[in-house]
Formats: sequence, structure tokens, C-alpha cells
Amino acid sequence: GRIAALEAEVSRLGDLLNEASLFTRDPDTYNKAVAGLETAGTDLSNAEGRWLELEELHQTLTAG
Repeated sequence: GRIAALEAEVSRLGDLLNEASLFTRDPDTYNKAVAGLETAGTDLSNAEGRWLELEELHQTLTAG
């Protein structure tokens, strides 16, 4: 669930940042979106890495 939520957040922020006039119209929102996207991207990468570690551990334990 956490990975799906982070993917949705990354997608939402990416869509927001794709608005061509966002920076000139609302620089504060733009800056918050950039920071949020960076944080969500890092969190997503960490969560995916942890999921892979757990999946590998599961495979090791069930193969033996």
C-alpha cells in the first residue's frame, strides 16, 4: 500500500509540475511541489528497495 501511495503522489506532483504556467502563476506551490516530488521520489525508491530485499529474503526462506 505504501508503494502505491507514493507512486500516486509522484504522479500527482508530476502532473502539477507539468502545468506550464504554474511557476509564474504560483511560485510557492511550484516550489512546494518540487520539494514534495523529490521527497516522494526518494521515499518511493527506498520503499521499493526494501520491498526487493524482503522479496529476496522470502525467496531464500521458501526455497530451502
